[in-house]
Amino acid sequence: MSTGVPGQAQVEELGVRVPVPTRVEGSARGREWYDSLQGLRAVAMTLVFGYHFLTMTLGERRFVYHPVGSLGTDIFFALAGALAYRSLIREPITYWSYMKRRVWRIYPVYLIVFGVYVGLELVLRTGRMPLPVNLEVAGQYLSDLLLVTALRGGWPILDVTWALHFIFAFYLVSPLVVWPLRRLPPQWRPLVLVGLWVVGVLVSEKTGWYPLRVTLLMAGPLVWAARRMRHTNWIEVAVAVSGVVVRMWGRSPEVQFLGTVMAVPAIVSLALAEDGWLGHLLRWRPLAWVGGRSYSFYLLHSLPLLALGAFGPKNLPVWGAGLAAVGGYGVSVGLAAVMYRYVEEPMSRKGR
Repeated sequence: MSTGVPGQAQVEELGVRVPVPTRVEGSARGREWYDSLQGLRAVAMTLVFGYHFLTMTLGERRFVYHPVGSLGTDIFFALAGALAYRSLIREPITYWSYMKRRVWRIYPVYLIVFGVYVGLELVLRTGRMPLPVNLEVAGQYLSDLLLVTALRGGWPILDVTWALHFIFAFYLVSPLVVWPLRRLPPQWRPLVLVGLWVVGVLVSEKTGWYPLRVTLLMAGPLVWAARRMRHTNWIEVAVAVSGVVVRMWGRSPEVQFLGTVMAVPAIVSLALAEDGWLGHLLRWRPLAWVGGRSYSFYLLHSLPLLALGAFGPKNLPVWGAGLAAVGGYGVSVGLAAVMYRYVEEPMSRKGR
């Protein structure tokens, strides 16, 4: 579909048509930055899957892997923020159109998965979700279904969707923040975004309204606004590696968050460098394909893991746990591919 800008096409990202140059300046490959972000999304989802595999099926948190696995969610936050910012800063769009596209992309899959979890709870009575037996719980269900629980300062009933609630809240308010930035010269926008990120951190620290890591939604816009490099910046590589090390072995939550702040923006920036080595690796077609289905994967991957935890053998040896992880990952990818093909993709077209 035409964007109205010569030489541009559009791709769909969580319900938003994002203008993508058909030819990147100085490069013959058009969608390379977008494919790199899709590959990075697949890597992030794999990290999250590994973390959930350990906690749901093996009932333990490995010391080293725990902070690395949860880093995947932080990368998701930054990617969501970056792509939303790009769409809002470059494309004139009404608030209604902006939200319509996201609603059509997000809600159909979410409502189906939510219904599946409620149905399983009615049958299995696992205790993971309270059933709507009174008005208070019914109100919580309504809040969850509308994806406004985060705005109310609550925590979703379906805990595997907690990140989605905060991302959707960001989508609701981000136009009010980003549209005024269009009036500023591009070189001033990163400074304003840094200030907003600092404010977000302070509000989280003082009020506890949302987890500190949710402020990484502001890291994505900052990286996009400040991006200049097309080749690998080895300073960014050093910052990213150092940040991961600090995240893994930090002794306090504050130190670990410092590692996150170092690692996540640097990793996203490296992925956006079209001619950099990381961008080339992330554009590997199977990886980008999985990344394109990461939203459905994110909502569905807990189902095979819960089944493994409930019905699978206990105390597996290392090789057995490895086989179980590969099998669970394969099933999750298969479920996500079906959901994407028959629900997510056709519903997204309706929002265009």
